[in-house]
Amino acid sequence: MLVQLRGQGAEFRAVVIQDELSLGLGLLEPALLKARFSVERRIHGVEAEDAHADLLVVLGGSLTTPEAEQSVFLTRVRNLLERRLADARPVLGICLGAQLLSLAGGGRIPRNRAGPLLGIAPVVPTAEGRMDSLFRGPLQRLDVVHWHEDVFELPPRSVRLASSRACANEAFRLGNAWGLLFHLQADFEQFNRWLQLAAATGKTGGRTVEEIRSYDLWRLRAVQRRNEQALDRLLGEVVRTLKANELPDGPTPA
Repeated sequence: MLVQLRGQGAEFRAVVIQDELSLGLGLLEPALLKARFSVERRIHGVEAEDAHADLLVVLGGSLTTPEAEQSVFLTRVRNLLERRLADARPVLGICLGAQLLSLAGGGRIPRNRAGPLLGIAPVVPTAEGRMDSLFRGPLQRLDVVHWHEDVFELPPRSVRLASSRACANEAFRLGNAWGLLFHLQADFEQFNRWLQLAAATGKTGGRTVEEIRSYDLWRLRAVQRRNEQALDRLLGEVVRTLKANELPDGPTPA
């Protein structure tokens, strides 16, 4: 399934791959359009021309590691990420997308020893992270949405960008690719929908959905602008990379 979003005066093409349509794009959609990307959302699908998109974004989904390893769809996504890494083309992987990016770069996806994690919690940049566009400036932390059972190991030659109390590896960079375990793109409305989904599964990290909604949901609204700015900075660096490198476009999509 393909959903296209066209911004006025788009200069670049972004492909966003999702396992489930219901997860939405949150802050990512306006950030991409603001950075002058047209957006093609692929729901549970991969196309050959995705290897040549200016930016590939792979979002999260409900599959855990054992399920992901048996999924034909996610194997195709992983193969696409391997090609993007080899070609040094920009990638943003979020949650499951970051885990697949780690696998594509030679890392592993272990289970989180603390179990499922759901809610708002801070991530703190490493010394290297403070030099990256994601945290550049006086920013000391980001308060972001977490919703995962698995984590990732750093792939070889990557740089750890952020950690948290629950996870040593919250973000990494590998060349022109960023992997974020947390959901920087999640906004108030999106997180509220996710809480409804989490209530049905019972995987709420030892907290009740009512507790998370009463505290974390409103906390997200308070920090949302800061997360928008982090996305803008990251996409700004992607745009600068694209303009500096002028990578070949490859075949034109039909």
